[in-house]
Amino acid sequence: MPKNKSLIIFSFLFLFSCTNIGKVSLTEKIGFSGNLGSLSSYKKNTQAVVAQDFKGNSLKITNLANRKSINLQYIEKKPIPESRIIYISDAVVSSLAIEKDLPYVKIESIKKNPTFVANKAKIFKEERKIKKANKVSDVKIISLSGGKNIKKYKHKNLIYLEFGSFYYLKYAKDLRNSLKDFLSNQNIAIKGSPGNYLLIIGPIGNMNKYDLIYSKLKANNFEGYQIKVK
Repeated sequence: MPKNKSLIIFSFLFLFSCTNIGKVSLTEKIGFSGNLGSLSSYKKNTQAVVAQDFKGNSLKITNLANRKSINLQYIEKKPIPESRIIYISDAVVSSLAIEKDLPYVKIESIKKNPTFVANKAKIFKEERKIKKANKVSDVKIISLSGGKNIKKYKHKNLIYLEFGSFYYLKYAKDLRNSLKDFLSNQNIAIKGSPGNYLLIIGPIGNMNKYDLIYSKLKANNFEGYQIKVK
């Protein structure tokens, strides 16, 4: 299947990342976090770095393994390696108890959102105080995924990349054939029923393998998939 045709089929998937609630703008991304120290440069007091196209100045990050969430005020926007949706400091990693082997997170930018209720959380700015950081209070978030609850993940869970859903099986098969051209050694399955087919890449055993698959998908202009850990 030609690359431009693939882009047309899957470009609609990007529409689900942004939702408008009246005059309230809310953007949500789910993916993996990276370590702030791996970036070449960032400002001294920065808690996190996100891509330049991320909207808003108030950012919420949630560890999807334990539902711990905090509000990050000191964020920086700049070009970043796109295999990660956010790069965070060691203090943030510690406060959210994020697993370095599977840093599965959700980030949200919220502008005057009246439906977001959160308790104040504190992160020590000095990295030397990481071990004594306070526990973070839970937050209540209006779901953008049809009311589905966030599952609690364990360390040994695996990564899956989902394209779809597709109304016709033919589209899912066409995509699978195109992906096999450069992902020949990776399991690619089609699941679902008429009107609701999903194409699933996985299981992916670790972050190194994910990064490799991500780079191949990016190089071949295949984007718009959802990252699942289960």
